[in-house]
Amino acid sequence: MPLDAQVAALLAEQDYRRAAETVMREYGPGIRGLLLTIFRRNPDAAEEAFSLFAENLWRFIGTFRGESSIRTWAYCVARNGAG
Repeated sequence: MPLDAQVAALLAEQDYRRAAETVMREYGPGIRGLLLTIFRRNPDAAEEAFSLFAENLWRFIGTFRGESSIRTWAYCVARNGAG
């Protein structure tokens, strides 16, 4: 089953924990890498931004409406937290 369908099914069941874990497992490493690139001169800031992303992912996964791919949404959450 494609990832977007998996996440949609979990959200329909209101299983936000598993939905967030699924997104984190699939896209977390890439998002961490992106943040390390953005903050290449300050790895501590990159890790802080990643922590904020993870927190916001858990907090707002239930608001995902499927108007974009879950990948796009997750990267937007990370970008918004990176300031």
